[in-house]
Amino acid sequence: MTATARAALGVLGLMVLAVLIGPLLSPWSATATDLTVVRAGPSAAHWLGTDHLGRDELTRLLVAGRTSLGIVLLTVASSLPLGLALGLLAGWRGGWVDSLVLRASDVVVAVPALLVGVVLAGVLGGGAEGLVLALAAGGWAAYARLVRMEVLLRRHAPVVQALTLLGARPGRVLARHLLPAVAGPVLVVAGTDVAGLVLAVSTLSFLGLGVRPRPRSGGR
Repeated sequence: MTATARAALGVLGLMVLAVLIGPLLSPWSATATDLTVVRAGPSAAHWLGTDHLGRDELTRLLVAGRTSLGIVLLTVASSLPLGLALGLLAGWRGGWVDSLVLRASDVVVAVPALLVGVVLAGVLGGGAEGLVLALAAGGWAAYARLVRMEVLLRRHAPVVQALTLLGARPGRVLARHLLPAVAGPVLVVAGTDVAGLVLAVSTLSFLGLGVRPRPRSGGR
């Protein structure tokens, strides 16, 4: 790893750490208002200033980052296992199963992921759960196609053929030999997806389809 890559990784790690623990260390609340410091500029007390309600901008930024990161990780945790399972199944079984998975992934890939997210988030009513489902619905296809290709390349390897001839169950072959082989490429794709998903979450939130404040009622 080059010095530039190590520096970039260090900066990224610090940003993630700040998002995770920053709101816990901040002396300010992300929702509490203070009309005495409305639209205040950066200062020792408020490093990034305050908004039109006197809320600390840095604290709100850190809380928003933690929420977005949580949505992104849940999205990857939902779409990756689905795509992994479908890719393993399609690459191993072949035939109509392979054709069905491939055609379904073609449909998903052909439609812009952000457009799918906008439509599904609108139908599901927004919110964190809606964002996760909307983004995961368009994210599984990339994993499925990658895993399918890797399985097709490795299913005729001598070790796999020998295990099959010896009567090893397909599940054992997939779990012990093919799954570890595809783990590396899948994790690389997952890492690159995180950046795109952060932008997608921000875009959907800007369009009014993001996380919504909890409704209030009498007594709350």
